[in-house]
Amino acid sequence: MDVQGLEKMSLSEAKETAKSMVESRPAKTINQKTAKAQVIRDIESAPTSQEVSRIMWQQLLASEGLRTSGSSWKKKYDNI
Repeated sequence: MDVQGLEKMSLSEAKETAKSMVESRPAKTINQKTAKAQVIRDIESAPTSQEVSRIMWQQLLASEGLRTSGSSWKKKYDNI
């Protein structure tokens, strides 16, 4: 996942790029599908490309096992 350039893109371009990154990841369970849909909704409602970048950095860190224990973000996106 390459998220470094998202914050420098226009908002619409950053959203489309981020959504395609999320959609390309397989979701096997219903919980994973639900969490994936939530991330996509968050990306769609992001007000700036910097916010899209932040969401995607959180995804990247989580995929590497670097979630913060007990955080609200971890609870919300636990199945991705």
